[in-house]
Amino acid sequence: MTAVSVLMPVAAPAPHLREALESVLAQSHEDWTLVLINDGDDPVVRDLATALIPRDRLTLVPIMDRRGLSYALNCGLDAARTELVARLDADDIADPDRLANQSDFMDRAPTVVLTGMAARLIDESGAVIGRRDVVVEDEAVQLLARNQFIHPAVMYRRSAVRAIGGYDVSCSLREDYDLWLRLAAMGEVRNLDTVGIDYRISSAQVSRRPVEWKSVRIVGRSQAALGRTLGRSRFATLAQHLKWAVAQHPVVQRLRRTATSGASS
Repeated sequence: MTAVSVLMPVAAPAPHLREALESVLAQSHEDWTLVLINDGDDPVVRDLATALIPRDRLTLVPIMDRRGLSYALNCGLDAARTELVARLDADDIADPDRLANQSDFMDRAPTVVLTGMAARLIDESGAVIGRRDVVVEDEAVQLLARNQFIHPAVMYRRSAVRAIGGYDVSCSLREDYDLWLRLAAMGEVRNLDTVGIDYRISSAQVSRRPVEWKSVRIVGRSQAALGRTLGRSRFATLAQHLKWAVAQHPVVQRLRRTATSGASS
């Protein structure tokens, strides 16, 4: 059984933190350590984590000044002591077999540097409102068009992430997509066709905020590099980047959310 670190950044208030922590405790995979990044060093977060998680399974990483998600995750990666690292957010819930399924797969596929899973979508109260599926073939090629991995449902190799410099702190809100693109240029990236987490949807999610154009340019650079690695033409990759970049515009994002909510009501 391969040891796994669960990387969880927390920025108070975190109303669903207890549920997230309890889902880690309920894992069928027994060899895990929780690396909890206390972004802001909130005592309530610290006290809850130390009350629920056994001391020998908890690594607390306090950060006094909030400097963004990428910075927090890089600090957590520095503190992790295992090769396999699983992400989980403080408002999501991991299925009991999530760590077992991903670690078993990566043990059997040593060339895979990143693996993801599908997710049930839940609302603020925990009610299931849908499902987010993931592509399970040609993942690297399809990454050129858009993000194909759910950030809190991934597991990756720490050595691979560190080899490419970790999360880019200058790429806000799309830091995960940028990281996957860079990982796909150095190794295999795969999704498992099974649900791994309950992914909570709320109006306050960071992913719903406008994307800075600096981040769009950074992602474009990583898309271009992956396109070259895959032998794609420069113009084909550029066309996919432009289509993705347009979709990041706040107006387009609002229209898409309106259409989605209208279709589900």
